[in-house]
Amino acid sequence: MTAQHTAPATVPASVTAGPAAGSDVFANPVPVPIPTPAPAAVDAPTRWTFTLLRANVGLSVGFLGLAFLFREGLDPVVWIRAAGVLLLALLSLRWAARMRDGARSAWMRMLWVSVVGPIGIAALVLLPGPYPMWARVEQAVQGLLLLGVAWSVTRPQVRARIVKAPGKKKR
Repeated sequence: MTAQHTAPATVPASVTAGPAAGSDVFANPVPVPIPTPAPAAVDAPTRWTFTLLRANVGLSVGFLGLAFLFREGLDPVVWIRAAGVLLLALLSLRWAARMRDGARSAWMRMLWVSVVGPIGIAALVLLPGPYPMWARVEQAVQGLLLLGVAWSVTRPQVRARIVKAPGKKKR
C-alpha cells in the first residue's frame, strides 16, 4: 500500500477566529443587555398628590407624637383618632402608588378619602368635643391637605391614566 498524501482541507476563517486554544470562554462573557421598562412619566398633579400625602403622613406622625407628649388627661378618643389618622395616611400613600399605575379602585379610594375626609375634619374642628385646640389646628391643616389631594386626583392628566373598568355585557 502506498501512502497517499492529501492536502489539508481549508477551514473558513470564521471558524478559526474563535477564542485561542486553552483560553476560558466564560472568563469574559459578552454582556447581554436586559431590557428594562422605562419609568412612566409622572404628571404634575400626581407629583403634587404624593407631596401632599407625604406632608399628611408627617402631620399624622406629629399628631400622634403630640398625643403622646400631652397624654396626661387626654381623652382616649384623641389617641384613637391619632392612630387612625396615621393608618389612613399610610394607606393613602399606597393607594396613590396604585392609582399612579392606573388602578381604578385605588383612584376611587383616594377620591373618597380626599372628599369625605375634610367633611369629617370640619365637624371635628367646628363642633364641641374632647379635642384640644392643638389637635383641632392640626386636623384643620390636614383637611386643607386633603382638599388639595381632591383637586389633584380629579385633574384630567390623572384621570387619563386610570384604567376604565370593562363594561358589563347586556343579555
